[in-house]
Amino acid sequence: SVVARLRADAGIAPGQTTRLAFNLDKAVFFDPHSQVRIV
Repeated sequence: SVVARLRADAGIAPGQTTRLAFNLDKAVFFDPHSQVRIV
């Protein structure tokens, strides 16, 4: 799953499908089983 923080004025409603682009330099990844952050 993906969690995204958007500005309040982004115009996206909960559950709405949209396209996202993101900066991998700022991405944080977690192990799906242990929930530990992957460095």
